[in-house]
Amino acid sequence: MVTATRLDVARETTFVATTDGRGRFRFDSLETGRYAMRFVSQLLDSLQFGGSAPIVDVAPERAARVDLAVPSGTTLRAMACPGVAFPDGTGALLGLVTDADTDRPLAGAHVVVAWSDLAMDSAKAIIANDRTAKVTVDASGQYRMCGLPTNDALFLQVQHQGRNGAVLKMKIADAAGVLVRDVSFSASGAVRPATDSASTDVVPSGTAKLYGVVRDGDGKPVSGAQVRVLGTAASARADDHGAFDFSGLPAGTQEVEVRQFGFGVARGPVELRNDKRARLDVHLEKAATLAGLKVVATRPRYPEFEQRRRDAIGGRFLDEAQIKKMHFLSVVDYVNLLPGYRAIHQRYGDMRVTNMRDPDCQPAMLVNDLPVASLMELPPPEMLGAVEVYVTTAGAPPNHRSHCGTIVFWSRR
Repeated sequence: MVTATRLDVARETTFVATTDGRGRFRFDSLETGRYAMRFVSQLLDSLQFGGSAPIVDVAPERAARVDLAVPSGTTLRAMACPGVAFPDGTGALLGLVTDADTDRPLAGAHVVVAWSDLAMDSAKAIIANDRTAKVTVDASGQYRMCGLPTNDALFLQVQHQGRNGAVLKMKIADAAGVLVRDVSFSASGAVRPATDSASTDVVPSGTAKLYGVVRDGDGKPVSGAQVRVLGTAASARADDHGAFDFSGLPAGTQEVEVRQFGFGVARGPVELRNDKRARLDVHLEKAATLAGLKVVATRPRYPEFEQRRRDAIGGRFLDEAQIKKMHFLSVVDYVNLLPGYRAIHQRYGDMRVTNMRDPDCQPAMLVNDLPVASLMELPPPEMLGAVEVYVTTAGAPPNHRSHCGTIVFWSRR
């Protein structure tokens, strides 16, 4: 939608035109005068950037021409981070952090972003380099991160006064190079991080409520869709009218995920406040279907592994296909290739696994979700089916979280 607003009159008048398939627009029968030109853009709206408003003089008996454009990714990066040189494949993330209980800027809070860089070493093994960046929110509530990877999954969390907010998944599109994401944090709905393997899994809660309707692209209700507020205990199926309703939710910015067979997954943020009821209507897009497809139902070989990989907040996951490509020769071989861990020799020929950050720190180890104490109990390389690696407590199985990390090995099935 393109607008032309008459400026040189006592009462401004705005005219609207719609672009065609080639982006062209036209205003007929405008009176002579000066007009400010603007257009509506989803990208600029998401970046909270109004764009320029070129002034056009419309003269009698002749057409005036003006070309409008969304700023390039280079321009947007320069606006977000003046003076910063961006290597290829990087961009900027910025926004406002507020207190969900007062709606005031949350100065002094920390915004932490985590991501993984994947690479191949000389032995063609996959190396996961887990990265984090951390900034402090300024007095106006603003945060800004320059040089984050584009087109990769980023996980953002607000941390304040020893408590952690929800983990929010996002991505900076390389074409734009900038993502603006405002978030809110509620101390009452945040949790303290686990500090040892004996810590129980604390589920955040509060007095916020959320309801809505799940619909398809045609506006019809999608019954049976699974709706979850990630990181909380809230999970339910939409009813026959596509409706869902939750209570007891933590305040602040939370992540909602909606799934239904035959549709793409919808996932995004929602703003919640204590003692208030928020509405979120979700539209699911139908997944592409193949004519004449024969479907054979099979049970996943490693259902717990697949579940945690799908819902991953942290951790690295190696499936059977990836493990086969690595050609492990021994248990020590595959342990030493796990990101963040090493197998070291002890006296009397024994060996143990340690966290590379702290050689005295031994991770919790499990085989098929059962604790083990020694490398001797790990499956041999030819029987190794899948591996989960958690260098921190984030995402690890609740009953086996350790500040030294957690490793879950799965025997081939």
